[in-house]
Amino acid sequence: MIVNLAISQKVCDVILDVCEGIKNVLEWLLGFLPDDPLDLDKLLAVPKAVQDVLGYVNWLVPLGKMLAMVATWFGAIMLYQVIRFGLKAAHVI
Repeated sequence: MIVNLAISQKVCDVILDVCEGIKNVLEWLLGFLPDDPLDLDKLLAVPKAVQDVLGYVNWLVPLGKMLAMVATWFGAIMLYQVIRFGLKAAHVI
């Protein structure tokens, strides 16, 4: 039992070392690329006046909850379609 545990620990250490090496190589390769010229936080920032208005609109109409419900509904429909397609492909229905 102890021998199996030692071997599995060595295997895990080797896998971790390989992953660390791959990470280092990828970081080195990505170091050659230039920095991102687009500051998306600045480009996609909502102006303060719009944020204030959206706060009042969200108080009247709970947009966050509505978006969550629509996303859940869409996910359920997509799951149904995938299952239906799989069953048709397997000639079950």
